[in-house]
Amino acid sequence: MWDDAVGLLILGSAMGLPQWLVLRQHLSKAGWWVLASALGMVGYLVGVANPASTLTEIILRVVIVGALSGAITGIALVWLLRQPAKERPTSSNDH
Repeated sequence: MWDDAVGLLILGSAMGLPQWLVLRQHLSKAGWWVLASALGMVGYLVGVANPASTLTEIILRVVIVGALSGAITGIALVWLLRQPAKERPTSSNDH
């Protein structure tokens, strides 16, 4: 299970990294997004730890995993958007 957790954290970080490259242009604390993406993947341990055997179990786990992952990344995104915007350098040509 620890191998699965580490793998999911790495996968989440790998997915969050290119998103951070875009977010950092607009948000002052965008680096936190990589961590949020990694933690959002932890919800997938629910499905990995105990494989479902019936269709009902599969559907229930997909809903739980999606809700957990969405809640973690959603809370992080709301927090990031409430932070002060990143200051943009002004050029001498701006009037």
